[in-house]
Amino acid sequence: MGEPETWQQEQVSLAYLSAVATRAGATSAVWNVDKDGVDVTLQRNLIDVAFQMKCTFAPTVLSDGETYAFDLDVRTY
Repeated sequence: MGEPETWQQEQVSLAYLSAVATRAGATSAVWNVDKDGVDVTLQRNLIDVAFQMKCTFAPTVLSDGETYAFDLDVRTY
């Protein structure tokens, strides 16, 4: 079993996207295996959008004080 923070972060990410999808009237599909860098796919009006979910407990705040940044490795990006 992974570290508690790892599975907690995954659950927070999925819950957030579920809330966004619900508000947007979209359906979502969660992939069991993340071999292509896609964790979740949202669909609305026959348009699919793929998401690679990330979550951190220590976000980087940019100089404007309002924007958060998260560095992705090249493969994920």
